[in-house]
Amino acid sequence: DAYCGAGCRAGPCRSNIRTPNGGGSVSSIVTQQFFNNIIQKAGSGCAGKTFYTHDSFINAANNFPNFGNSVTRREIATMFAHYSQGTGHFCYIQAINGTLRRDKCQEPQRQMPCHPPGIGYFVRGERLNIDLLRQRELVRSNPTLGFKTSLLFWMNSVRP
Repeated sequence: DAYCGAGCRAGPCRSNIRTPNGGGSVSSIVTQQFFNNIIQKAGSGCAGKTFYTHDSFINAANNFPNFGNSVTRREIATMFAHYSQGTGHFCYIQAINGTLRRDKCQEPQRQMPCHPPGIGYFVRGERLNIDLLRQRELVRSNPTLGFKTSLLFWMNSVRP
């Protein structure tokens, strides 16, 4: 297709290389230049421009061996397109006007304290063994943790 074929600026997205056991690694796909090309599109006054870093993404990704062992260039491209769209090219650190969510606050399925949409990281915190319900500010103050929660969401709710 037009966006991921042989003429793509970054090369073909469809390759047989899987990471890291297939001869590549997440860091060989998400290079500093790749990351900078995305984040430079954010405006100069964006808080996320100094918050999100290449190293924080790589550190987060290294915590998920199942992701690193199976991710492809095409999936990385798709994932970063999703991230870029949701954060304004990594401009925003938290959701603007909330996000879509399953309403877990409704009775009788009440599973957690009710928080405004977009700031209750119940399942992701539980999977990371961090109380993100009571310490949700950690996600917007720690870029590696922010990427960890994003990767968990990607792997469990979005991943093809």
